[in-house]
Amino acid sequence: MSGGGDQLSFPAFRINIQKQSDPVGKIVECAVFLRTTHLVKEKKTWQKFSKRFFEVYRPTILEYFGYRPDVLEVKKVKVNDSRLFMAVMTALLKTGRFGCQAKELAVAIDSVFDPDLKYSSILQGLYDNLLEYESVLSFFTDYKKNDFK
Repeated sequence: MSGGGDQLSFPAFRINIQKQSDPVGKIVECAVFLRTTHLVKEKKTWQKFSKRFFEVYRPTILEYFGYRPDVLEVKKVKVNDSRLFMAVMTALLKTGRFGCQAKELAVAIDSVFDPDLKYSSILQGLYDNLLEYESVLSFFTDYKKNDFK
């Protein structure tokens, strides 16, 4: 990974990294480099490479530091009324009850719950107006006004 090149080939990187004597160590070194270099912020080719790198190697990096996602396999919680569930999640998000962005909440919902929706539908639902569930939003808005911390 040279600093100036316009050509960053992730497929070539994947092949070459496996030829290293310590591929996992090199992957971790590359992760540190990609998180600390100014190139990722300044060049679209580096942004694209970095995004793909972390999509592919995130499990490897986490395992290197002792995290094992397969240690605990928990079944997703089935949601019986996905429209009401999404209305409540949306209302909580819009009233600032969650300390995250819609994308982060969508990932969490998709990971823990089974609302019988695809990720893209969950994310879109968090941006939608509540329409017939507007009273849910009103409830949480009013609750927030009267919340004494």
